[in-house]
Amino acid sequence: MPAVVPSMTVIDSNSNRTPTPPLSRASSPSIKTIKSALKKSSSIGSDGSLMSSNNLNFSETVYKARVQDALDQLTFHKNANPINHLVAQLEIPSNSSESLTPEKSLYLVKALTSEVSRLDSPSCAPLINAILKMKWTNKNADFVSAYVRFLGVLVSSIPKWWTEVANKVISEFTMKETTAHHSVLSYILKIIPTASSTVSGIFIKNFPHKSDTSKHLVCYVKNLLKTVEYCDELERSVWALIFERTVQLDVELYEELEDEDDDIDDDDDEYDDDDDVDLDQDKDENGTSYTSELAVKLEEESSDDEDDGDDWDDNASDMSEYDVEDHITTDVKSLKRKLDSIITLLFDYLDTKFNAEKLNSPQTVQLFTTLVDLFKAFILSTHRTRSVQYIIFRTCHAHPDLLDAFLVSMIELALSPSENVERRQKAMQYISSFIARAKGLSRAQIIFVVSFLTGWLDRYIREREIEVDNAVGGMGRFKMFYSVSQALFYIFCFRHSILRKTDDVESSSVATPAPSTKRAVSPSSEWECDLDHLFQRVILTKFNPLRYCKHTVVAMFAQIAQKENAAYCFTIIEQNRLGGFRSSSSISSGNISDSGALPSPLSNYSSNSYFGAGNTFWTKSQEFVALEGYFPFDPLMLPKARHYLDGLYVEWEEVAEDFSDGSSDEDDEAENDTDSDESDSDIDMSNDDEDSD
Repeated sequence: MPAVVPSMTVIDSNSNRTPTPPLSRASSPSIKTIKSALKKSSSIGSDGSLMSSNNLNFSETVYKARVQDALDQLTFHKNANPINHLVAQLEIPSNSSESLTPEKSLYLVKALTSEVSRLDSPSCAPLINAILKMKWTNKNADFVSAYVRFLGVLVSSIPKWWTEVANKVISEFTMKETTAHHSVLSYILKIIPTASSTVSGIFIKNFPHKSDTSKHLVCYVKNLLKTVEYCDELERSVWALIFERTVQLDVELYEELEDEDDDIDDDDDEYDDDDDVDLDQDKDENGTSYTSELAVKLEEESSDDEDDGDDWDDNASDMSEYDVEDHITTDVKSLKRKLDSIITLLFDYLDTKFNAEKLNSPQTVQLFTTLVDLFKAFILSTHRTRSVQYIIFRTCHAHPDLLDAFLVSMIELALSPSENVERRQKAMQYISSFIARAKGLSRAQIIFVVSFLTGWLDRYIREREIEVDNAVGGMGRFKMFYSVSQALFYIFCFRHSILRKTDDVESSSVATPAPSTKRAVSPSSEWECDLDHLFQRVILTKFNPLRYCKHTVVAMFAQIAQKENAAYCFTIIEQNRLGGFRSSSSISSGNISDSGALPSPLSNYSSNSYFGAGNTFWTKSQEFVALEGYFPFDPLMLPKARHYLDGLYVEWEEVAEDFSDGSSDEDDEAENDTDSDESDSDIDMSNDDEDSD
């Protein structure tokens, strides 16, 4: 018998507790255990070492006896010293010569696994915690297997430890290889059904901070999605957490870019003072002088457009509209990289769910419902996200029915009198941008949505135009009207070729709008939904949408509508600029010829003059109203993620090329100035309330 055997009854000499009287060698539990094990199953190995018949070496047998002895000391003699000694050994740093070797750690874990039921004692809690703190993923396969078994046996034998085990496993979701982690977590969720309601909180607790590395963030999100594969109940909470944290990254990136744009503008101002003075003397091509105030405003807007990098440029093919790398700092690039990596990961994951094989499965339908619900909860309610909304954009393109479902949900929200106005406006922004940019939409789908918008505008004008002259309240009362008008202007800029009537079957089979939005359609109109007549009516109303809608959208709409013979806006735009707009009651319809052709722009209307319309007051008695120009599906600025939109996204250059040949300088400037990310103020509703229309 080796001399090491007596040392198995360990008394901590540094402990303050009174040690239990030592047992005799003959009665020592550890000695009995070892003697019994050796007597029954020992043999001499080829290398001369003592081996058991079960292929267990002597050290493993010793550790098993040591654990049994420590637990016997605690159970029969209330002596926790042997347990505490094990804890002390486990807590020795791995780089110390006195720490347990990987082999001995394996033997200890195996020994504890066979005695787990005896660990249900407050005195054993430090030992369990020490085991849970062990680094196990860098060990060999035998150790990992033994450790996973210990965790599983611990949870099944002493369920109260499941939260600590789950926290241990989930905290390591930032690692690349986590197969063993998911084995443990799936086992926990299987034997403790109620755990799914609590594990979501552990997901939140361990989610990496946004300052963590891109690798850790991506690994964590990937592992969260893996949990849904073996626990359906986690789907909604997992996606809610992913949406929430991705939105936070998106918003922070946007704010950082805005701050840097402001810094760049401030730097530029130091060198532009002389130029600003010269603006007083600038004249347009017809010799009309600009006022100093207007010229400065135009110059500032032009500078903002260039800095944002979101211009509607007909050079989009060279990706210049995506180029925002010149001035951004390392921190912003890091944020951008993290967001890009997460969104591309989500694109790839959703591709595995929304494919031909799974598209009609109940699980996929439920996932889409979850995504739309969370879109409304997290994205729709957040001001100016730039990227995360493309998760739903791309997913919808998996099938026409999904495109329909998303649009219907947005229309119901936007035109619902029971929703608050800000939320309705946001939904309308998404409708207009989605219709403009989603290449997967059919002609019938586009016209169907347009029919809803035109019907709503027609009814609104009939019912509420009389309220404009009411001295009580400002024009902010009608901001939903301006939102719908701007949406229709914006859609027309992108989809005018589709909105012109054709003789094909598809045109005649377009779905009929709901009764509440139906309008009488003139057979003489060449536009679907009588758009030309509707536009002319809308722009001549007392609401004066050309004054209150985003001026860059109005400018581009005026150009395209005039060229397509759909509406003529320049007279009102110029009157707005001069502050002398007259409503339909005082504007003659003589601007439209008997043949229906629209006149050419007046010779003294330069692009600068009508672009200035957004910076004047309607009347002195009305408060300033500026409708926000936010179009959520403007070009995606993430370099990897944007390639996932190839074939799904309508670029502005595809539309603008029709207006580039032979266009005037006025046309070019209007295109370049159509920047939907320019930060105009919202409609001031501090003293005005929108009613339920």
